[in-house]
Amino acid sequence: MVRSLLTTLFFALPALMAQIDPDSAHVNLYFPQLADGGTAAQRWQTSIILQNPHPSLAAGVLLTIRGNDGRALALDFGAGAISTANFSIPAGGTRILRSTGASPQVATGWALLNSTLPIHGTVLFRAIESGTPRVDIAAAPTLPTPVYRSFANADLGIALVNPYNDSPISVQVRAMDHNGTQVGVSSVNVPALGHTSFNLRNVVTTLPGGYVGTVELNTRAPLNLVAWTLNAQDNVLSSLPPGAARWPISHHDRIQLAFWKVLNAMRSATAGTPGLDPLNPLVRLVFDPSGTINASASSDNNLTISYALSELISDSPSEMGFIVGHELGHIIQFRKGVTTFNQNTELDADAWGMLFNLVAGFDPYAGAGALAKLSMANGTAGLVDQQLAEHFDVHRSTNTRLQNMYELLKLICESSDFRSFCGDYKSLIHPHFPPSAPLSLPIPVRPATDPDRMLRALPATSRELRIQ
Repeated sequence: MVRSLLTTLFFALPALMAQIDPDSAHVNLYFPQLADGGTAAQRWQTSIILQNPHPSLAAGVLLTIRGNDGRALALDFGAGAISTANFSIPAGGTRILRSTGASPQVATGWALLNSTLPIHGTVLFRAIESGTPRVDIAAAPTLPTPVYRSFANADLGIALVNPYNDSPISVQVRAMDHNGTQVGVSSVNVPALGHTSFNLRNVVTTLPGGYVGTVELNTRAPLNLVAWTLNAQDNVLSSLPPGAARWPISHHDRIQLAFWKVLNAMRSATAGTPGLDPLNPLVRLVFDPSGTINASASSDNNLTISYALSELISDSPSEMGFIVGHELGHIIQFRKGVTTFNQNTELDADAWGMLFNLVAGFDPYAGAGALAKLSMANGTAGLVDQQLAEHFDVHRSTNTRLQNMYELLKLICESSDFRSFCGDYKSLIHPHFPPSAPLSLPIPVRPATDPDRMLRALPATSRELRIQ
């Protein structure tokens, strides 16, 4: 049975290259600013450009548009005014949604796109003066963040979105000069699921003449905001780099990303397997007042992940991918009524988690990091009802679990079907691992993978940074 599943996995492995997504690709795309319509003298048109980087799977997309008050905002994209839309993007395909600019007054709001695959998106704003296009401004989608920082001048355009559906948020707007000294602070309230946009000088009224510096937008933790800034100077508009904090990040969005990538990997790896096709689990994020760091799966196809667990591994998407894959392994156990790789349900779920991570394009070694963090935080490497103590010394359970995953990876890479794949993976992801490590075959290191190559190309004085 194991050999048969590994053969099925072999045909799913090409999905790995498809899952190496563009850096900004995500299953949740937040566009903090939309603008449509206006007068004949000047009107705005917004285009949302989407691309599915996956070469073999179509992406299902749900578009939701909301106005400043958080309610549905209907815009015309050429087939009548809509506030929601369901559509698909074929494998390797694109979709462009371009508003007609028909709103009699400038309508502003924001958009959220939920996708079944990580997709790449861009929003394009076009200003049209007396029927002639004058300027296009492009911006990438962003994610909720507790802090957003941007270059600023007095005319800086700022768009804010409240991603919560149950309460307003208050956003502090803090301006610093070029020396980092605070020169003004104010606050802006945004209703639930609402939007607002403004120029910095209209909110922070104490800016000095000729102001240039940095603006910081923040909420009181653990709340998040969605933000975007637009540079305005001498009547010229231009986009600015994203300023969302890389970490900590929105736990809802990072879990959704890992869930959909691993779920698609599971579907590829188990396609045609009796009792497992189709399999449509759901995932939910919960707050446990007791602070339990855990995840669970149920026989009715539900995955539950605690905020505390997401916070524990919030710096590693691959570790979250392992957690999701582990719980999907438990769902497979429920559906089949038996284990596949090991009689112990937790060791068996670990194996599924590692394999699904591999197919999804996450690092299969991430299981070690997830289990080690659980062990450090809980005192044991527990995921749900871990019963390893019944079979092993509890103080050795983490090592036992890692050893089992190691042996499975070794079995995969030593087989003739997978040797080439392991070599490709090693050269792409782990080119400097020792040859004895699984997913690390003795392939000569090419010059392009030499980490010192870039350093040798720099002047000697650039190799070391000294702070005086």
